[in-house]
Amino acid sequence: MRVRIAGEPGAVSASVHVPSDWTGAGQALVLGHGAGGDMETAFLLAMADGLAMAGVLTMRFNFPYAELGRGGPDPQQRLVDTYAAAVAALRESPRYAMNKLFVGGKSMGGRIAAIGVAAGRIKADGLVFLGYPLHPAGKPADLRDQPVLTAKVPMLFVQGTRDQLCDLSLLESVRARIPSPNALMVIEGGDHSFALPRSGSEDPKRVGERIIVTVKQFLEHPVGTPVAPAALAEAKAAAKAEARPGTALVKKPGQALVKRPAEALVKRPAEALVKKPAAGLVKKPATKAKSPAKPKPKPKPAARKK
Repeated sequence: MRVRIAGEPGAVSASVHVPSDWTGAGQALVLGHGAGGDMETAFLLAMADGLAMAGVLTMRFNFPYAELGRGGPDPQQRLVDTYAAAVAALRESPRYAMNKLFVGGKSMGGRIAAIGVAAGRIKADGLVFLGYPLHPAGKPADLRDQPVLTAKVPMLFVQGTRDQLCDLSLLESVRARIPSPNALMVIEGGDHSFALPRSGSEDPKRVGERIIVTVKQFLEHPVGTPVAPAALAEAKAAAKAEARPGTALVKKPGQALVKRPAEALVKRPAEALVKKPAAGLVKKPATKAKSPAKPKPKPKPAARKK
């Protein structure tokens, strides 16, 4: 698929991942790529494939600099124009009818989506941030919070605890000021690309699967938390259970922190080791050997009389 950008001589590439049972009654999600990649990055491709398998029509596209193989991102206005053109192309295509449309992306792609929504250039039912770049690395004072403060739609943030571009304590203070419903999914040990330390016990593939599940839940119920009612009831019923490592689902600041309880680790009790008592060792008393009979002395011959 090619996307034409208004006022631009060329076009950019785009790809739409359509669920096998798509009827046009579900949700669609447009994902922009990060500053250092393009639409073919492994993470973005895995997200699009996984979401389509989960029933979400998903679109990836290139920004012009990535399409042309240039090193640095385009000016912000050109990036917004490209994102708006991608959304318009998807909405206007007769092949891709949808119920609701969400926008977002990886790092810069999500930020540009928020800028477009805040400016009224992009109409969407919500925003999905896969690693929002709240500030440059090492410069937490230089906040990029204006887009999320002014885009008046529900939002989902997916962030790693080791993300150098998003201090989670700063994000919490920003989220407290966002007027729209918003939710946070924390990837324990994840960096800006959700990569985990080698010493971690979490399977990277499993992390990706859980991100897809959480995004899917948010698209279906974009009301401030991706936690389904059944999961909330389960969490309350098992409040004393140990929280599952790797991911925390956090509501809007001020609301209770809800963690999905860990599944109980049930070990089968070891069967008792039963030893059969050793059979008594019965020794037959030794039979006393009889001494051989001594031979009777022969009688001496009688003396002859003279």
